[in-house]
Amino acid sequence: MDTSTPEYLRHFAGHRATYIKAYRPTAPAHADAFTTLLRQARVTAETVVGDTVRFAVPDRLGVPRDAVVDFLSGDLLGLRTTDGLYRLLGGHTWNWPIWLGHHPFTDTIDEKQAT
Repeated sequence: MDTSTPEYLRHFAGHRATYIKAYRPTAPAHADAFTTLLRQARVTAETVVGDTVRFAVPDRLGVPRDAVVDFLSGDLLGLRTTDGLYRLLGGHTWNWPIWLGHHPFTDTIDEKQAT
């Protein structure tokens, strides 16, 4: 996999993204919070970049979707779906809140409602 080209250029060139973020107001007390989030995304200790995982996306009414793991390192997880990128930060290592950034590349999303 060519990691020198950003995911959005390789898969969504020419498309405009809506940036949606959500975060926990305070840093988690321990790493278990992010581990739970990884479990929800079906990411295990054996998961590697390039694997496909199946997870429920809130903006899709909980309907499970496939996503390719495009980044995975410590407290960071990157997932790519057919219409967007999800970026998750665990925060425990740096004493930061858990954070989720979603970049849907579609014109049919209401940013306020999705946020």
